[in-house]
Amino acid sequence: MLREAKERMGPDSLIVFNPLHGDDGENGALGETYLPVTDGAMVDDFDRASNIRRQSNQYIANTIDIMGKAARAGKVVIFKAWPGFTWWSDKEMLKRSHDEIHQVAKDNITFPLACFLTGAEKHCYFCYTWGWLAEYGTFDWYPEFDRPLGPPKGDAVRTGWTFRRDFKHASVFADIETRTGRIEWRS
Repeated sequence: MLREAKERMGPDSLIVFNPLHGDDGENGALGETYLPVTDGAMVDDFDRASNIRRQSNQYIANTIDIMGKAARAGKVVIFKAWPGFTWWSDKEMLKRSHDEIHQVAKDNITFPLACFLTGAEKHCYFCYTWGWLAEYGTFDWYPEFDRPLGPPKGDAVRTGWTFRRDFKHASVFADIETRTGRIEWRS
């Protein structure tokens, strides 16, 4: 069906499916079988609702890996990360002003952004919001987006649950076990 849809849509079209997730140790990777017949995928569940549930370390690491694998195969990947809460997991948060919620999101961006950067390849895009609608921060901007990154100096190096990767203008570190990240920006 996807092949037929692509044929009917024409060569200038893109089919991007949702979701692409890493193996959680029990169920296998989700969506990987669609990669050969699509142009890309969305990782939509990266550390979502971490204020009420914790995804396994294996799942997080495998999601970073599968993103890079898909991108190296020439696929577009949209990496949807969350600021530790969602529109449904923290109703009290949504009673705050948008500026207050956006500040919480700013305070929580480093870990998911560091994870994204350790696995990102050409045609990988970072999406960071607490929902899918515009009012959930979909179009909000973050200072990190204005920082020069430059090309990667190589692939990420994984040691246990940590990932490190250097770029021309930044060094990135992500610790999946502690859910912490660090991005050291250079001029």
